[in-house]
Formats: sequence, structure tokens, C-alpha cells
Amino acid sequence: MFKNGHGNTVDKILMPYAREIADAYEDQVPTWSRGSAVLAATYRGLCDACIKDDDGAGFQGRALLCRLWSYEGLAVGRPIVDHRPYELQYYGDLEDDRPTMGTLWVCPRERTWTNEQARRTYPNFVAELDRLKANDVVWEPYSPQAVATRALYGLSSWCTSNSGLWLTKTCLVYDIYVEAHCPDRVMRQFGYQQPFSVPRALDRISRGDHRYFTIHKILDLKSKVFHSVTEHVIFQCRLSRLGQPCLSTWVEKLKPYVDAWDEADEDVFEPIGDHTDEWYQHFLTWYQARTRIRVTYAETQQVAHEATSTDPYARHRDEVLAGA
Repeated sequence: MFKNGHGNTVDKILMPYAREIADAYEDQVPTWSRGSAVLAATYRGLCDACIKDDDGAGFQGRALLCRLWSYEGLAVGRPIVDHRPYELQYYGDLEDDRPTMGTLWVCPRERTWTNEQARRTYPNFVAELDRLKANDVVWEPYSPQAVATRALYGLSSWCTSNSGLWLTKTCLVYDIYVEAHCPDRVMRQFGYQQPFSVPRALDRISRGDHRYFTIHKILDLKSKVFHSVTEHVIFQCRLSRLGQPCLSTWVEKLKPYVDAWDEADEDVFEPIGDHTDEWYQHFLTWYQARTRIRVTYAETQQVAHEATSTDPYARHRDEVLAGA
């Protein structure tokens, strides 16, 4: 789950945690917040990928996580798959062994892609994303209705584990990464009204802390793990990833972010109300004055279309344009 640029090797900082999991009894497996750690690593991978310009640059976050999110909500780059409900073969004896929503995109079912070739993939994808309209997006891909349609016998219990943390304001921490968690910027995906204006990510964490933390510890949820952070920082590495001495001052700087997880399920964003079309128009009035504007074809009449995860491509707009 923690991708890096090492190919077939893994960072040594992960080995103590893998050993601790492997050596623990079944009822004593450490309750680390693995989801927040994966999300922090993915956010940092996206940050780094956006500022790289050499031909050999790569994305070091969890690419599969980004693809699954994109496939559920956007038709751009989405494969064509069989959307029948999951068969019984995908269900185990325990609730943990049930499928997830993402199982659809990685299971052995046949996947096909559009027959059209794109030689300049990046510009084409950017152009398609710029043309998206509100009715081209599946805003709530994990709604109860969507779950019931895809998984007749329910999803794995891991899918809703620690759901009280979905709207937490607490920063995410993993390895050298400290990332702001900003669910208030995507509240419509939870079925709520999108507030505006909202703070930027770097308004919630200082630029220095965001960029230069060097701590080798997966965040432990709802329990203090600070006793082992010092050991890993001081004795397991001599230099930080920036070539700076790895001193105990890093431990002191990280301590507030680690301690904040004791109250993470209480320090959450409070929704201001359920989503409505009227509120969304108010949000667009505010947002369109602050984003880039593209000159593109606009229909004289709104095309009636409700986006679903089965849409392979937003062809309804092209069909209108061809007949214009």
C-alpha cells in the first residue's frame, strides 16, 4: 500500500511494523490507522508528482487508490466492465471477507477500453476533465443505493471501519509526510452542502511542517505511540531524507500532530445541511469567479443526463455537438 521508487524493495522503516503485526496474536494485532497513513502517502505522492518535469518522474503514492476513486466518479479514462452484482464466490464466511466497492474494477471480470486511440494522452485527458459538467459526475458513488445495487449481500466491514474519522480535521501523518485532511472541500461527496469559502490546505499546517518532517512512524489511532518514535528517528536513521541530521527536535515538532489523534473522532467538520440544487448554484456563483475559465461549446438546451459508474465516456455531449 505504500509505494515508492525502489521497484521490488520496501523501505526499512516499515519492517518493524510488519514484524509486530506478524508476531501478534489474532486478537492483539496493533490498531494503527492504516487508512490515514495510506492517504497521507498518496497526498504526498500527488504533491511531488505535480512539480516534477523530468521524463523519468513517477508517482510514488497509491495509484490504485486514485484510479478506483476516478473510476467511480468520472467517465474520463474509465474502463468498461460488467456491472452485475457480485456473485457468491466473492463472499467469505466472515464480514471482513466480503468484497468492497473497488472489487468491481480489479476482479477477474473482463475489462475493455474505448477503441479510440489517443497519442497525446495528457492533453486529451486534461481537455476532457475541463469539459466536465455537474451532471457528468457521480457525486455519491458509495451511497446506500449504489452499495445495494453492486453488493446484494453487503460490503466488507472494513469499508465502514472508523467512519467517525471521515470528517476529521486532524492532520494525517506517515513517515516524512504531514498532510492536511480537508473533507470540508468535498462535502458534496458525503451528500452535504459544500461550504464556501474554505481554508487552503497550507492554512491548516505550516509550509515548513508540511514539507520537512522526518519521522518514521505509522500513526497509532487512539493510543500513544510516542515512546517508539524517538527510537526510530534517533537510532534507525543517521540523516533525514534532506540530508540533515536526524535530531530529537523532530520528535518534539511532531508530537502535537501525533497527540491530536487522541481527539480525532471529536475534532470533525460539522455539515451545514444536506445538498440541494439551490445551494449548489450559490456555490457555483462563488466558485466560478475564482477558477479558470474555458471557452468551449455550450448547449442551447440542457442535455438530460444522470451520470452513473457505467458511463464509459461522456458521449451525450458529443452527440449534441455533432448535431449542432
